[in-house]
Amino acid sequence: MTTKTFHDVNNGKAGDSDNWTPSGTPMPGDTLFMQSGSTMFLGSEGGGLAGNTLTLGIAQTSSNYYFDLAPGAVLATTTAAYSTINATVDVEYQATATLGQGYPSTANYTVNLARIIH
Repeated sequence: MTTKTFHDVNNGKAGDSDNWTPSGTPMPGDTLFMQSGSTMFLGSEGGGLAGNTLTLGIAQTSSNYYFDLAPGAVLATTTAAYSTINATVDVEYQATATLGQGYPSTANYTVNLARIIH
């Protein structure tokens, strides 16, 4: 098990090892964090988080995040204690988002559901 931080230095794709410190895509059981101000693409467009929960926020700070979930993507989040996070999540069909809030913290999530036209 490794602790990894997503920095969005390359292309925003969770499946790109260059976006993680230390380098390498997440493996099951890793502890994951995300740098404030980052954009993350998940699913067929950007890989995944290997079933791990992503922790957002840093104690005593306010942080902003953006997620784009492609079809089939799975995102699970929680927040660091004593943090305030603002996250926008764009969800396409057949994607799953479990958006959590640790205690004590403040989590403001805006979820945009893609419009499906048949």
